[in-house]
Amino acid sequence: MEKRYKIIWKGQEAGPYTLEQIQMMLDSRQIGLAHQVVMDGKRVLMGDFLKFLESEQQQVAQQAELKRLEEERQAKHARQLDMIKAQESQRESEHRREIEMQHGHAAPPALPPQPGHSPQPVDSPQPGYPPQPVVAEAGGNSAAKAGGGFTVFVIVALGFLWYQGYWSPSDIKAIWGQSKSIEVIRNKKLGDAGDTIGKGIARNLTGVKWKSKRGDSREEVIITCTGNYVDNGKTEKVKVIWVVNKEEKTFNMTDIFLDGRKIPKDAWIKVLVIILD
Repeated sequence: MEKRYKIIWKGQEAGPYTLEQIQMMLDSRQIGLAHQVVMDGKRVLMGDFLKFLESEQQQVAQQAELKRLEEERQAKHARQLDMIKAQESQRESEHRREIEMQHGHAAPPALPPQPGHSPQPVDSPQPGYPPQPVVAEAGGNSAAKAGGGFTVFVIVALGFLWYQGYWSPSDIKAIWGQSKSIEVIRNKKLGDAGDTIGKGIARNLTGVKWKSKRGDSREEVIITCTGNYVDNGKTEKVKVIWVVNKEEKTFNMTDIFLDGRKIPKDAWIKVLVIILD
């Protein structure tokens, strides 16, 4: 059942109303932000009520997105394991064929001595079968096996690093904290002015540094930008943090710090105007 809320104006209660009804009354100016809403037994201003609902909706959306990303990660992990198992099975099959081929080239066992014939010396080769270079062939097989084992180790190690998000052929700079995902943020335009986030920060901050590191999943990269803002001779250190989705090339701002102090979300706009104006 849809939740309903009572509205209070000058001590008089009205309702209860659904969220859709409340929104319609706000749009038609039948009620305003100065009205109060009864929420969980408490009276709150309409403005605070709307902020709470927006925050609640964002949390629900974020939880749904995190669940989707986790399901994608698990599915990719399963595919990666299947691929490794298939490669191992193929190598085992090739190894068995190699052994079978070696056994096919081996000299047949000596026939038992016939009556009236003296047995041939053990070390002498059988007629029609030249001596087999057993020692050299065994050594070659050992070298081949050692080389194959090293190749398997390299493949598994690189596959593990790729899965963890620490190594990618298309983003090798990420190993040194300079992922190409930084450009997703720096190249984002600010309105219709043509300026980008990167240009705005470079214009207003000094000593700007961009860094990247792996996020909570291998699809995510955490981007940090730090710099100094000088106002009336006073220098403040600014740090802004985003989370970038590498595949979709989208991002969300998660935190802003001034001189190590975490800035509340409702005050972000004031800081952004300073560093991006």
